[in-house]
Amino acid sequence: MLTLSLKTILHRYSIVVTPEVKGRKLRRVIEILLSDGKISTLGSSVASDFSLHLITSEKLAEDMLRDKVKYRLELEDEALENAIEYSITLDQTGIFSLGDMIDYLTSTQASAIFKVKDDFVQAMNIVFGYTPKADVNVLSIGANRHYRLSGTGNTAPAYTDLRGAIYAWRGFFMSVRIATSRLLLNVQPKSAALIAHRPLVEVVRDFAMENGNGASKLNAFLSRVKVETSHLPTKKNKSGQVIPRIKTILGLATTRDGGELPRDQRPIVTRNGASSYNVQFYFSNGQGGGQMITVAAYFQRQYGITCAQDFPCVNVGTRGKPTYLPADVCTIKMGQVAHSKLTGPQTTTMLGFAALRPHQNAELITEYGINSLALNSAHGTLGRFLLSLTSREMITVPGRVLAGPNVLYRGDKLARTRDGQWNMKEIKFSKSGRKNIRWTAIWLDNGGRAAWRDWGQLKTTIMAFYEALKVNGVDIESPFFLNADGDSALRVVRQIGESRDNRMEVDKGAIENMIARCKSSKADIILVVLGKQEVPTYNAVKCAGDVLHGISTVCVIGDKFAKAQGQHQYFANVALKFNLKLGGDNQRLEPKKLGIIGDGKTMVVGLGECFFVCLSWSRTNYNHRCYPSFSWFGRHRS
Repeated sequence: MLTLSLKTILHRYSIVVTPEVKGRKLRRVIEILLSDGKISTLGSSVASDFSLHLITSEKLAEDMLRDKVKYRLELEDEALENAIEYSITLDQTGIFSLGDMIDYLTSTQASAIFKVKDDFVQAMNIVFGYTPKADVNVLSIGANRHYRLSGTGNTAPAYTDLRGAIYAWRGFFMSVRIATSRLLLNVQPKSAALIAHRPLVEVVRDFAMENGNGASKLNAFLSRVKVETSHLPTKKNKSGQVIPRIKTILGLATTRDGGELPRDQRPIVTRNGASSYNVQFYFSNGQGGGQMITVAAYFQRQYGITCAQDFPCVNVGTRGKPTYLPADVCTIKMGQVAHSKLTGPQTTTMLGFAALRPHQNAELITEYGINSLALNSAHGTLGRFLLSLTSREMITVPGRVLAGPNVLYRGDKLARTRDGQWNMKEIKFSKSGRKNIRWTAIWLDNGGRAAWRDWGQLKTTIMAFYEALKVNGVDIESPFFLNADGDSALRVVRQIGESRDNRMEVDKGAIENMIARCKSSKADIILVVLGKQEVPTYNAVKCAGDVLHGISTVCVIGDKFAKAQGQHQYFANVALKFNLKLGGDNQRLEPKKLGIIGDGKTMVVGLGECFFVCLSWSRTNYNHRCYPSFSWFGRHRS
């Protein structure tokens, strides 16, 4: 429980920086203002979002409203002589009283109005979020999400390897909410995919193992990523801390680089994503002449660094005026979000890491979140704003588990349910789909290990699936096949680009032709057996079947379809999809127990989960424990 004081007054100021600056540089200017400017004398009585606003616990003196700072990098002791000087103006835009807000929240008058409640909540969010935002060991994404990157004990970071040079990192979303007679601090566990903090050579290698050696995917993955370079002499501050040299990757070297340079000085890049041995740039001798030299030869001659042969060169300049670095001298800066789309296996691992049970989330918040977000610091910023944590307990929302309606199958047979799951063994669906249909199967090789030697073995598995369909009450004829027993799977991925590039793409034409062949053979539905789980191939199958040829498809993964252990359950799950696509009904509920839902005019939208810490004040002591609250939402249709 967090305790507030009715005496708390929040003063909000807008921040105007001249000359105009944005993004990370603006954040750095505000950091310098808070550490070196006139306002630094207030210490922990100041909070900021490092962008637009400054919040103080007392009104600023007139001389603090105007200030100038010289830009310097992080860890630098002082600014350089030629550093840019920024003028900063603070204008007061609001004064917010916690006492007035409490009077509004506890008022029994329906007409009570607190005109600045949204501004008050914004100011409170800035105060609560300031400490994690200002911590160099915390990555803040947006205004309210915070991920601790390093620490020990109860503040140690939590993460897991997703492979492909990406890690799932656990953090928290935090925001102040207004509720009846109180304020709530909403704290929710969140997860983010971050790029591994490792040498770029290792990152490129691990990314290729998960995504292939395609230059286009790697280029998108590394675009706008910051790296620390190691080829120049080390710089240290007075405390002996190393001052990193940071560069931002524009992308890989491409054949289009150097458009703004004279034609005879433009770089020579043999192919997109070429290595440092295959990228040449114009090296001036300082006397009006120069020569073309490879990046690898330059770094060998200038710094004594031998570059690896098989790793791409990165451009840390612009496309028109590139500056090339070999991967050997770059290390990924810690705390950067991976903007590339996760692969199927990565998504599965991420969901397993992020999806926790309600009680696990509650324990995570109280045991780790409070420390990670610095909510237990009574002597820091929260303390100076008269905010303090007096208990780790959270509010409780009373709830009860309602008995669910019975799930019925054919013959009013009850499903054997347990913890939201039930076994489909020897269960017949309520209503079988169309009976007089023709169905077949196709086997597509899109990578992965083949689960069968040839079509002869696959047909045996498909006939076992057909028997499972009959057991589950799907009344259809046996399948017909277009392939002979000795045939193998149809290869539906092909290599593009140069041979050493090893980029693969889906052969959509081969898939379309195969489904067209099934259509011409009067098939109504196709069982599609895939070599591995892969989104592009799945999308190509659905596009060819559902969009181009108007034929239903059901996809299965080869190794799962062939696995003997638990096969009856897997077959039953596939049969659920099969029967629905044939127009059948898999199960039904007792209409008399559904209320208005049974009329067929109510749509269930979803359920939500929230965690709240109570913000209490001395007038009334609210001390409730917290438990996740769930809400169903419905909409009545006319």
